[in-house]
Amino acid sequence: MLIDCSFGQTTSHDVADINMVHNANLKMRNCIYDTLVWTTTYHADWAKRLYKEDDGQTFEVHKTDSYDVTIERDTSIVRGGGADSSLKMTPSSRVGKYCKVSSSGEQGEIVRGTFKIWLQADVQKTINIYIKGYGWTSFPDATTLFLRASYLSNAGNANRTEIDSDEVISDNINFVPFQVTLTPARTGFVLLDVFLGKYEAGAHINIDIDTSNIT
Repeated sequence: MLIDCSFGQTTSHDVADINMVHNANLKMRNCIYDTLVWTTTYHADWAKRLYKEDDGQTFEVHKTDSYDVTIERDTSIVRGGGADSSLKMTPSSRVGKYCKVSSSGEQGEIVRGTFKIWLQADVQKTINIYIKGYGWTSFPDATTLFLRASYLSNAGNANRTEIDSDEVISDNINFVPFQVTLTPARTGFVLLDVFLGKYEAGAHINIDIDTSNIT
């Protein structure tokens, strides 16, 4: 992990200040640079990740870059009554129905837990995560944009069950509640991720990070 570092601020580099190559993962906090290049190696390009906290040495500018998606904190698009920022997901042209990306910054449909909610056993709950579109002319359907929840489904072990939402966005104006209803068999964390499997130039989604909408 790099902390309080600067690249390309006193020396100009010919190619880039940071060059992300095969299977590289880098975490940075309060670092600044001018240029970034994703070098294609034809081997596990999707595995490259650059996690940036206080990016550009600017407080609360958080961003995750990968070959497939850029995820960043957005304070310009927020839901009324929700959080004071949203999670903005911008897919690359590599993303599609069979090459989805998640709000955790990973490729593939494995739940990793962008949001974690502690729920009691044997109590049915409906969880709402609000999502808004931006710049879409052909909107994602329920198979290419959905909320997935992973919950403890056996009282005697750590087995989990995954369920998906079936709501869709139909405009670029409103935040839409994507919901899952579940009854955990054991007390513990429910893991939530939003998956996107559609690309359109200039389009992205915003996710309200408020996780208190539980009934």
